[in-house]
Amino acid sequence: MSRVDWVLDRSKYLSRREAKWLIKIARHLAETGLLYDHKTPVRDYFIIHLALETGLRVMEIAQLNCGDIYIDEKIGSLIVRKGMQN
Repeated sequence: MSRVDWVLDRSKYLSRREAKWLIKIARHLAETGLLYDHKTPVRDYFIIHLALETGLRVMEIAQLNCGDIYIDEKIGSLIVRKGMQN
């Protein structure tokens, strides 16, 4: 299996402003979706929020199960079973 080498640069990341805009739009769509019982925008908001807050990679998020997420009133935790290594 070959590994593709690539260079990290700022153009590959969202700016703080772009991230805030993305989460704002996703939240608005989720809230609107709830009014019409549409679950996809709510799921999308959760995934975007999770990615921005945790820094998980796409494949790490894709491999999560509902039981890997624990949320209560005071603390939340997440089990990442197959994290990517650098």
